[in-house]
Amino acid sequence: MKERIRGRGGHLSNNQTGRFLAEVCTAETRNVVLTHLSEKNNSPHLAESTVLFYIGESFDGDIYISRQDGPEMTHYIGQNSGEQTISPIAKSVRD
Repeated sequence: MKERIRGRGGHLSNNQTGRFLAEVCTAETRNVVLTHLSEKNNSPHLAESTVLFYIGESFDGDIYISRQDGPEMTHYIGQNSGEQTISPIAKSVRD
């Protein structure tokens, strides 16, 4: 399984994602959503901090991190631990 993930058709590493975003994010980019994080080999904090390492200086938008099992977001930059919020995606689906 690790070979599949590392292969051409597998997941991107946090570093690959950060480098990619550094190339494609512009001044008009307002949101980045990190999705499908590995439950065993990654964490929201690690993914966020790695991506910010690459795009922090040039990106002024919001980074959302999706739950493993769906599009509703679970972590927001600046969110206090234990604070409950409803994501824009989840809110639009409910309305």
